Amino acid sequence: MQEFATTLYREVFDTAIGITPGVLKNVTNILRPDRVERPQELLALIDAARWEGKTLWEAFGEAGMWKGRAEQLAELLRASSVGTKIAWLRAAGGIQYSLGVLSRIEAERVKYHRTGLARRWIITSLDCVTCDSRDA
Repeated sequence: MQEFATTLYREVFDTAIGITPGVLKNVTNILRPDRVERPQELLALIDAARWEGKTLWEAFGEAGMWKGRAEQLAELLRASSVGTKIAWLRAAGGIQYSLGVLSRIEAERVKYHRTGLARRWIITSLDCVTCDSRDA
């Protein structure tokens, strides 16, 4: 039902702005430009980011894991070696959304961890995931 409603909404939106329905594939990205189209790009940027030559997990994590809020991750990425590549990361909502999608498609690496005080994320390094799968 939700998929039908989304499709219907997109057709109504396309018609309202005067284009052929279906031409715009992802209305969400037009309405919310702070959302990355492919959340895997965010994970690739996290893996590539360096702070004085150290990875996220070496500089700010422990045992191959980083734990924190989406806003903290956004600030860290802006100050990293990939800071210029994340222009789309204007608002915390963009990274929150992308992490939410990643937690579903990359569940072994990105986990949502809500406490009574904050919404937190646990991001595991690729090396740590590989080691865990070999040990199992």
